[in-house]
Amino acid sequence: MPRGPWSIPLLGVAYRINQAAPHMTYTQWSKRYGDIMSLTLFGTQRVVVVSSEQTIREVLINKKEYFSGKTLLISNTDIELPETNNFRD
Repeated sequence: MPRGPWSIPLLGVAYRINQAAPHMTYTQWSKRYGDIMSLTLFGTQRVVVVSSEQTIREVLINKKEYFSGKTLLISNTDIELPETNNFRD
C-alpha cells in the first residue's frame, strides 16, 4: 500500500478530514505523501486516494486490470471521463 497519514485505532483518519471541504484535506496530504496515498477510515476500511488528474488517468486507463472490481469514488468534477464511464472494459 502507498504511504499515507497515520491513523488511530477505531477512528482511522476520519476525525482529521475536514467534513465541510474534504478535498482540502486530501490536497494538503498529497503535498506530503504524493499523488497516491492510502488511508484507514474507521479503523478497518483501507482507501487509496489518487489526487492528480494525470495519475487518475494512469490508474483508470493503464492500470485498469489492477483496479477492476474495486469501488471507485470520484470527487473531482473537473475530470472528464469517457461517455460510457466503463473504464473496466
